[in-house]
Amino acid sequence: MKIKRIYTLAIMSLMILGCGLLTSCGSKSVLEGKWEAVDNEGETFVFNSDGTYMYSCPIGNDASGTYKVSESEVQLTSDASGLGADLNKVSGLHEFKIDGDILQFDSFGLASTKYKKIK
Repeated sequence: MKIKRIYTLAIMSLMILGCGLLTSCGSKSVLEGKWEAVDNEGETFVFNSDGTYMYSCPIGNDASGTYKVSESEVQLTSDASGLGADLNKVSGLHEFKIDGDILQFDSFGLASTKYKKIK
């Protein structure tokens, strides 16, 4: 009887662990998708599910790299280097909030801070 109880508890524990792993592996970032600047047509952020991002600006000061979200902050790391790299200063640690389909960042160097989700 005692062995059956231990066996049942072990099976239940494995099932709970498996469910936890499945839900954490498939979690989606709140930033994932394409966002377009509200006040600057053509300026976009694309946050991919693999932890990479692309920032595009109509005047060509593009940036790309990786991102990591924690609560209300995002760490953007730029892959750019050399003269003219990350001119809009999007890389760094930024606070953000999302209200419906609007993403608001605390600040950037020259980039917009308010974006609307388009995908």
